[in-house]
Amino acid sequence: MDSKSEKCIFIGYKDGLKGYKLWNPVTRKVVYSRDVVFREVKDVIKHEVQPKEPVKIEFELKEEESDSVAEEESEDEEPQTLAVRRSVRERRQPERYSPSAFCSNFALSITDDDPRTVKEAVDSEDGKLWKEAMIDEMASLHKNEAWDLVELPARRKPIGSKWVFKKKTNAEGKVEKYKAGLVAKGYSQVPRIDFGDICSPVAKVTSIRLLLSVAPAFDFEVE
Repeated sequence: MDSKSEKCIFIGYKDGLKGYKLWNPVTRKVVYSRDVVFREVKDVIKHEVQPKEPVKIEFELKEEESDSVAEEESEDEEPQTLAVRRSVRERRQPERYSPSAFCSNFALSITDDDPRTVKEAVDSEDGKLWKEAMIDEMASLHKNEAWDLVELPARRKPIGSKWVFKKKTNAEGKVEKYKAGLVAKGYSQVPRIDFGDICSPVAKVTSIRLLLSVAPAFDFEVE
């Protein structure tokens, strides 16, 4: 054998590593090597590893005199009661929650006495103003041709309408205008039965600019 060679015992393989797993009885370590020359021996000496006896350490605990002295002093001392210090500063409510502002905002929220029906609007103190608001609303609808009168289709029910009344106020809370609006009860309609696709024509700003730029070029009149 080579002078640099070492005698080891073959004990197996290791996954993921090319080579043999060997035990060196001299250094008592496991090594891996691919340069191995096997020599078959009938009688293999078994090396048993004997566990080492644990080392016993004996020590004594000595109580320090300082602890006993501290305990005696703490027993002699009487417990002291700490006085609670209370603030004598006057408490003030923030300005945003002052009584005047709070009451005014609360009054505005609860004094919303807009009528809910036509009878309530007509019978109220401002009945004359509400009538004028309804007349203005009907005149606006007729002027804008909001609807067309047609015959009711067979087996169809007409959609009802409702008046909505609202008082328009300014920043100081004073009533500036009495507004009445006539709205249809669209929630009673059923999709794909009472109506189909809904679309609304909208003019883009770019389209309007294009028309205004083309009109003078061709001497068109814009209405």
